[in-house]
Amino acid sequence: MISIFIRKIRAFLHPIRFYVEQYIERPIIMRWLQIRYPLKILDSLSTLDLIAKEKLSVARFGDGEFSIIWGGNIGFQSFDKELQQRLKEVLILNQEGLLICIPYTLAKLKDIKPKAAKVWRTLCVLEKLQKRLAKMGLLTHLFGDALFTRPYIDWTAKHPTSLIFHSIINLWNKRAILVVEGAGSRLGVGNDLFVNATSIRRIICPSKNAFSVYSLIHQSVLEFHQNGELVLIALGPTATILAADLATSSIQAIDIGHIDIEYEWFKNGALYKQDIPGKAVNECASNEVAFNCDDKEYLEQIILKIESRI
Repeated sequence: MISIFIRKIRAFLHPIRFYVEQYIERPIIMRWLQIRYPLKILDSLSTLDLIAKEKLSVARFGDGEFSIIWGGNIGFQSFDKELQQRLKEVLILNQEGLLICIPYTLAKLKDIKPKAAKVWRTLCVLEKLQKRLAKMGLLTHLFGDALFTRPYIDWTAKHPTSLIFHSIINLWNKRAILVVEGAGSRLGVGNDLFVNATSIRRIICPSKNAFSVYSLIHQSVLEFHQNGELVLIALGPTATILAADLATSSIQAIDIGHIDIEYEWFKNGALYKQDIPGKAVNECASNEVAFNCDDKEYLEQIILKIESRI
């Protein structure tokens, strides 16, 4: 009888405990982490201004990259010790011509929707991200915002989404671009994302575990890259490493991440994350894509396909 009573009390208190944890405890701990370990992170517009002004390469670290650094997996990239080590090395790089980006949300949760804010609070509180970065000696580093490539779906109307997209698209204004992307990403296909580029060429890579063929991807970009061509990479954690390595060869390369999907959602006025026909959207439940694409212009842009070894 007593055990039944105790179970009922626990069941009654559970939602109260959940509310206190999510909306009182974690916001307080998150704010304490931000104050105790003040990371220097530019906001999205300032990040884009700096990239444009100094023609910087960009290596971005999001929750997926941090997960691998701490020993975890993500949906499209299994844990790999070499990848883990390379990510750690790139994160602390202080290299001319390269901007390392981490989420602005580690410093401030401004203009972000409650659901997304909850995700970042949970990640930071449970993983102690700010404290870990401080232990790596990164409080003196100036970072860009890794979330400049995700300016729409997680943000309120106060966020300067239109201005951010405008600044992003201006990065390749009147420039030739070489897109290095996973199969099914199809950046710019079916929209006007690259309408102002002078030319588009593509290297198609594995959509999963791309790091398993990293050496081949890296060498292929070095071989096919043309003088003055801007390299745009959408390849998960592999893109972070590739952008940094190309920067050492004086090739401007930007880890552009989910920009195409965010742009599609923005153009469609989407209210939540949803599938985009004909494109891979790893954050949606189905994550299905018709990998056969008959878009003639897209097919003509492909100069190389690299297959997975896994």
